[in-house]
Amino acid sequence: MQYTETREDITKVGKDRISVPVDVIVPFYNEPNAHIVIRRLLELPFVEKIFVVNDCSTDGSEKKVETLAGESERIVYIKNEVNIGKAEAVKRAIPLVDSPYTVLQDADLEYPVDNIPKLWEMLPEHDMVVAKRFVPIDQVTFSGVVANRLITTLMGYPDVFSGQRIVKTEFIQAIDIGSHFTMETIILLEAIRAGLNILWVNSLYYPRGYREGKKVKPWHMINILLTLFKYKLFSGRSQDVSVGVCGKSSEKTHCFSCGMNRVCRSNTK
Repeated sequence: MQYTETREDITKVGKDRISVPVDVIVPFYNEPNAHIVIRRLLELPFVEKIFVVNDCSTDGSEKKVETLAGESERIVYIKNEVNIGKAEAVKRAIPLVDSPYTVLQDADLEYPVDNIPKLWEMLPEHDMVVAKRFVPIDQVTFSGVVANRLITTLMGYPDVFSGQRIVKTEFIQAIDIGSHFTMETIILLEAIRAGLNILWVNSLYYPRGYREGKKVKPWHMINILLTLFKYKLFSGRSQDVSVGVCGKSSEKTHCFSCGMNRVCRSNTK
């Protein structure tokens, strides 16, 4: 993964809109860059608390995270004594959130923290704002684009696998987010079922491979697909759901969902 940490001044974002605070949940397991993600989150003025859940890391990555937690009262550090999986780790933090909106953020740098202010700017007009992944051209893979485009076409919604989003806290505290890597998909499907106002914002994404620590395996994708098809077969799309896509894309990126170099729009608000 070729990630360059952009150093734009995100501390000045939305000074007049701090009245929409968020809490962030960051689960991690053996993620050497977790401390970088958390440090960047601390720079966001609208973030009140950061719930960091260490899912029993064994590579020493927790040491830098623990140091940050000791330096900031905004960080709530939670450590699991055994590895219980991403979704279960997130479940430990969800009941503790008290801001009106919750950010779900991975600790692996695939989703830059710089995306979050762009999602946050769409609050409170939307109940859930999701990062729609745009990949640098030199990192586009044929298999990734084909798989994502197939699912997007079958489901009729943009980027159902995205792992970066902001969602109403009262909603996420009221649902079962599923288990392990079906979490993101189940949250989206439950939001659609509930008729939430959902917006996808075109955002940068830096995919990594298994050698770089990617944890989603082919059998996880089978579980995700089964979840999607179960929903498609047994749940009708809510008539009240509002779905839209907004944002600009760079000429040097491709949409991870459709494989096109363009601004993707659908029922844009």
